Amino acid sequence: MIRDLVNPVAETISPDETVMTARRRMESQAIRSLLVVENDRPIGLVSWRGLGQQDGGVPIRQVMQSGLPALTDDMSINDAASVLAGSDVDFDQLPVVNESGVLIGEVPRSAIMKRGVEADAATRPLRSMSEPDEAVSAPAIHIEQGMNVIGPDNDKLGSVDHIEVSPDGAISAFSVKYGLLGRHSKRLPVDVIVGTREDDLLVTIGQTEFKMLADVGEEVV
Repeated sequence: MIRDLVNPVAETISPDETVMTARRRMESQAIRSLLVVENDRPIGLVSWRGLGQQDGGVPIRQVMQSGLPALTDDMSINDAASVLAGSDVDFDQLPVVNESGVLIGEVPRSAIMKRGVEADAATRPLRSMSEPDEAVSAPAIHIEQGMNVIGPDNDKLGSVDHIEVSPDGAISAFSVKYGLLGRHSKRLPVDVIVGTREDDLLVTIGQTEFKMLADVGEEVV
């Protein structure tokens, strides 16, 4: 059930805050999207990709995506997966609401996509794409510095540089160095990883979205 996967909402934004605020908030948390909440109810979503070249002073209300799917805590994981499959909104987290539509938590998109996950699906070890779906207890993917980071179109984004690990030992984020002599790097959240292939780390982010992300240490304006 969805109630077994619900996490507290880490970050939200109001529709009257600005694009600049959204960019800074996403950068600081290494996330690609934010729930837009008004009167304790989710009304939309703003994604890093959707911000594009928007002026920093534009209100979120003008650039947010509406029609964001919401889950209830008594919904099954299979039903939630069906909701996800029918949505074309670019988001990292699905809002969970009560019977009155009030936001009570969120569930990672990656947890819904991996049916049958346990309550700690957001931080459990990732499995290789080559491993069968039924191998729930399969070993974790081995991620190390120097691995090629490959996007969905088989394009190389760069190579793994620094790997961040949470206190419980789970990978929380990693940086990708790129460019001439690898002088630049960008920080990515762990939920963009979909698997490995020999010395490659496969991710959901393509070249266009990768280029839009701010470099590590670069001030978002």
